[in-house]
Amino acid sequence: MKENAKYRIYNRLNAFANVIMIAVGGSVGLLIGSSVLKYMDYRDNPVKYEIQSAPWYTGILIGGVLIAVLLVLFIVVKLIALHGLKKTESESGNVTNESDIKQESYTKGTSHTRQESDTKQEDPKNGIDELITPFFWVDNEDSASVCLYVGEYKDELFQTREDEGFEGNGYDWDSLAQVFLTEQAPELKEVIDFDSEGSMFCAYSEDKEALRQFIQRFKSACEDDTLIADLFSRAKPD
Repeated sequence: MKENAKYRIYNRLNAFANVIMIAVGGSVGLLIGSSVLKYMDYRDNPVKYEIQSAPWYTGILIGGVLIAVLLVLFIVVKLIALHGLKKTESESGNVTNESDIKQESYTKGTSHTRQESDTKQEDPKNGIDELITPFFWVDNEDSASVCLYVGEYKDELFQTREDEGFEGNGYDWDSLAQVFLTEQAPELKEVIDFDSEGSMFCAYSEDKEALRQFIQRFKSACEDDTLIADLFSRAKPD
């Protein structure tokens, strides 16, 4: 699951960058408020600041520098995270699994003929990306994963139970997918596992054909508003 590990690392970096941005926003608000109060105090009591060695606005400058440092850190971390996510997805999308098989046949008697044919080994990934969008397939050496960046697709479905704690994150998609497996595809339940996080849903299996069947049927269920709403009614929030 090397590809999944990369996704988790870059997703956590992305989340960390968002936290930094929140801190920057809060710090800017505090700096503006304190600067206004500082200036008003300076205007009303200039003598108090004249006896100080540093100008009255020194603290404001220091706060501005700290905010600038946080902003630079946010930009660097955000760029690393976005570049890593894009690169990992690109690498996983280029994986193919093809093999050539040569067959020979011989005729009885004194004459012999040899025939060769190249055939492609059936690959569960072939053509599946178009069928399961916005889910996407990640092919690994001994397993495969299907993932979804949450927050847009079927977000309105999770909003119907927002008061119960559903947010539409990766763990909520896990819950919905498990209800689907239990009721609609019980024969696949033992071979499909989940490794989701807050910003991404992820299901994986060493049985690639079983995973292909699962995601195609699950995507089809998601497109049936009546069916998916019924399955979601029995999902439990994480």
